[in-house]
Amino acid sequence: MKIEIEGKRKISGDVFISGSKNSALPIIAASLLYKGNIFLSNIPNISDVLDMLNILSLFNVLVNLQSFSLLFL
Repeated sequence: MKIEIEGKRKISGDVFISGSKNSALPIIAASLLYKGNIFLSNIPNISDVLDMLNILSLFNVLVNLQSFSLLFL
């Protein structure tokens, strides 16, 4: 993709890239293979992720959810 901007003002700023559902869900599932605590950050706040966490809770996985960072205990 090419974006061309014309003008005399200099453009600057920051962009926050949120987490991707397509990346988060497989990583959350793969975390079940590790025996220990896992910390994940930048997890998207969407229903698919919340549904996955609810499913994990059925398997007695302890999840600490704080501002969409996950700690698997």
